[in-house]
Parts: sequence; C-alpha cells; structure tokens
Amino acid sequence: MNILVLDIGTTSMRGVMYCGSKAVVKEIACETPCIYKKEGIVEQDPVIWLNGMQRICRQIQEEFAIDAIAVTAFRSSVIAVDRTGTPLLPGIMWQDTRNSGICRELQGFNPIIRKKTGADLNTVFSGSRITWIKRNYPDIYRKTYKMVTVADFIIYHLTGRFATDYTYGSRSHLMNLHTLRWDDELCRIFEIDSSKLCELTPPGSRVGYTTIEAAKQFSIPHGIPVITSGGDQQCSAVGAGAWDYSTAVVNSGTGTFAVTVIEEVPENELTSICNAASIPGKYILEANSLSGSAGFDWICRLLTETGTQGKPDYKWINTLIEKVPPGSGGVSCIPHFSGCGTRAWNPQARAAFTGISLDTGRGELIRAVLEGIAVETKKNLKLLKGDGAAFETIYVSGGMTKSEVYNQIQADVYNCPVVSLENPQATAFGAYIGAGVALAVFSDVKSAFQSGKWDETRTVYEPNREAAALYEEIETRTELLFQYMRSMESSRRV
Repeated sequence: MNILVLDIGTTSMRGVMYCGSKAVVKEIACETPCIYKKEGIVEQDPVIWLNGMQRICRQIQEEFAIDAIAVTAFRSSVIAVDRTGTPLLPGIMWQDTRNSGICRELQGFNPIIRKKTGADLNTVFSGSRITWIKRNYPDIYRKTYKMVTVADFIIYHLTGRFATDYTYGSRSHLMNLHTLRWDDELCRIFEIDSSKLCELTPPGSRVGYTTIEAAKQFSIPHGIPVITSGGDQQCSAVGAGAWDYSTAVVNSGTGTFAVTVIEEVPENELTSICNAASIPGKYILEANSLSGSAGFDWICRLLTETGTQGKPDYKWINTLIEKVPPGSGGVSCIPHFSGCGTRAWNPQARAAFTGISLDTGRGELIRAVLEGIAVETKKNLKLLKGDGAAFETIYVSGGMTKSEVYNQIQADVYNCPVVSLENPQATAFGAYIGAGVALAVFSDVKSAFQSGKWDETRTVYEPNREAAALYEEIETRTELLFQYMRSMESSRRV
C-alpha cells in the first residue's frame, strides 16, 4: 500500500511517500515560515499549508499512486474557521504569547487544570489562545464554526469532516485526560463554547475519505482513507524508537522536546506534562524547551556568513565549533530565547550569556548555545525521571541531530550514551507507523517500526567522562544564574 504522510512542521511541511517494504520512495518539502511580530505575535496564513499540500500531492502523483494519506502536525495552533473551513483570522501559532495575561488571570484555577489535563497552565496550550480570540475579536468568535489546529484544518480540506484526535486535544487544557472528552468545567473556566471544538477521535483513526473537491484541488484520488496519526512530538517519539517505557526521545527541532511513553495517567502530581500518546491507549510524559534550532539558527545568522539559499553554512559552522573544546572557553548560555518551557513556564523569560571576554570568538558563542540547549534538555529529562519515567536508552532526532558535534555534546551533557538512527524523518515515520497499523499493513507498532530497519543504521555516541564532569559544573552554574534572574523578575513584578 502506498501511504503519503503529510508532516506539517512549524517552519516547513513535507510529504513523505512510503511504499510497503520499500519504505521511503519520495519526499517533497516546502517552506512555511511563520510571521514573527513584536509583542509576542507569531502567525501564519493558513492558505500557505493548502498551497503546500497541493504542491506536494501533485508532485507525488506524477510518480506514484496514493492509496492513503496520514496527517501529523505541530500542536496547539488555533485557526478560527467558518462552516466551509475558510479561515476568519491568521493562524495563531504555538509560540504566540498574546494569551500570557489570560494565563496569569486564570492561575487560581491551575490545580483543577493540572488535575484534569496533566499540565500546568501555560501560553503554549491552545485553550487560553481561544479565550484571547473571543475577548479581542468577539465578532469573529461569534462567526466561528470551529476552532481547529493545523492538522484539523488539513483533515477538513481532505475529508469535509471537522475532527481532531486525543493528542491535539490533550494540548488544549480543554480535554479531560482521564475521560478523553471535552470537559464542561474546563470550557467554563476558559469561557469557551464546546460546540466550537472539533469531534474527538483516537489517534490512528480513519477520520474520513477524500472528497471529490479535495481530489480536484490537490490532484489526489477520490475516496481514499485519511488517517490522523497524532501530534508531531508523539509521532516523532514512536518513529525514533520510543513505544514503551524503556526509551526516551529528545527531538531537537524549532523547540526541544524530551518524551517517553507510559501506560496510564500518573496519580501523583507531575512536574512534567502528561499527554495522550499517538499509540492508542497509551500516554506520554513530555518536557520542552521553547528554543532549539530557533536559537541556534539565530546565533548562526548573527555571527556567520550565509550560504546557499540565504541559510547559514552549517558545514562550515560545524567545522568552526569542532575546534572549540567542551565548555566553550568559559562561555555559558541560558537558551530561553523564546521564554522558558515546562520546568518554569514563563513566556517573558529571556536568554543570557555569561563568561564572555575579549578572547571570546564566534565559535565559542555558537557552541555555548548548543551546550546551553543540551543542558536545559538534561534538566527536562530529570523532570521525566522525577515523575516516574523509567527509560534506560535515549534516542535523539530532529534537524539539529544532523550535527555530529551536537550529538556528542548531548551524550556528554546527559552523561549517558545517546542513539541516533539514520532516519531523517522520525516524525513522518511515526505517522506512517500509526497509519500502517490502522490500515492493517502491520499487526502492531513494533513490527511497523522494524520495517524501517533503522536499528541497522544506528550510531551510538558515548559520553566523555571528563567533558561530562565539566557540564555538571556548567549545569549548576547556569541554574544558579537562572534562579537569580527569575527572582529579580519576580521582585520587579511586585
């Protein structure tokens, strides 16, 4: 069976064609850059995703017949649409922080929200984003038929059905993680009419079949099944090898996410996030840092010449930072370029460098950012362990892991071996696994994963004990600075 995976990321989307035992046979990618503005505004024109899908499907169809389509996407975006799926506002992205005031206002409800949803109140999840739309665009809110994620938006334009799966619902603060239903009390807290939310369905579900209109618009067959495979981080975890409690995955993309799979919602109070997994009936523990490649790309653009297509010359940058020893010549970075994530939710937090001298060069600054991202991720891995995670192996995935230098930094910082599989698209592969099981191509997740034969192409990075000891010191030092900055910010608010 030929399954096309539509993998929609924060800054690009791709179509990855899987043909049974041949695995990936074709990949088409196109950029979908966000619009960053002042005052925490991060938006996207939803039409860009439809145009990207049209381009991907047409190019795939030139060579292959599409038998089914699977969809995975970044989570927590909000698009207000009418009954025809037409956007009424630009899509509000997960990094947008205009809802921060609402989150502060609702802090008194945090115990209820955490108990029911598995996560503290934060600006990333979509519930308060919908509240912001209602308060600031009341006419638009009244006209809105559904509030959708980008995955829901794509699924509607393929099938004509407004549906979302549990993985996206569990990133909204509106779905009860225990009942897997929209929760009336949570909807009242966020002032949201639940009728404006999509129908909930398990991940790995056939949500419909391509309509005649979709067939014409996207040059695809009419009547083929469409599967919602789950959110990008959930799919990435499965695609990178984490489908049970023994493995964790660190996915380093625009943000950096540490994820492990668990069997049930923990009863104890969590410091990390608990979401629905892309494997039906399972859950994940997750902790995130809001800046990964976003922070790395920023420092590279700032300090280096651009290469082809106006992008940093990453090959040259890798050569530059390879010459810098662990510790970056005494320079350390707290990488909160887009705010602080799971461990101390704060969209106003900012990055900081320390230890800069007149001897500091570009290589030291760039490497310090990579080391800072890895140190922050280690703190997130500790959150997962503190919440009962029992992983023994860490797999790494995402765009940043194309750098062997960064992978070695991760092994040294985490002070344990990390495994990189030569799978350039772990998220798409995870979505393919979910679709393959749903369509009975595979009997279970394990056999679907083994079809990719990624274990045959693994690279294991062993930690350097001397470097690991140095990074322990850097972790302690940067945490003291972070807590000082946090206390100063609190005193200013008072």
